[in-house]
Amino acid sequence: MHDLRHTSASLLLNHHVPVIIVSRRLGHKTVSITSDVYGHLLPTMVDEVDEMIDDLVTLTEVKLDKPISVDR
Repeated sequence: MHDLRHTSASLLLNHHVPVIIVSRRLGHKTVSITSDVYGHLLPTMVDEVDEMIDDLVTLTEVKLDKPISVDR
């Protein structure tokens, strides 16, 4: 049963469910317990977030050849 619990928590965290939600689902008294146990998953998530931010910044820097007109 403990293995399924660990698998469940790992899957949730890898799918970007906030640590506080995972912590509550596991019944941990504090979020720090969850972070201590599953913190090894966070560096991968940080890399993914960094890539997302890069994509968003790049997207906002797209230059348009001409202004977009909106009919009113």
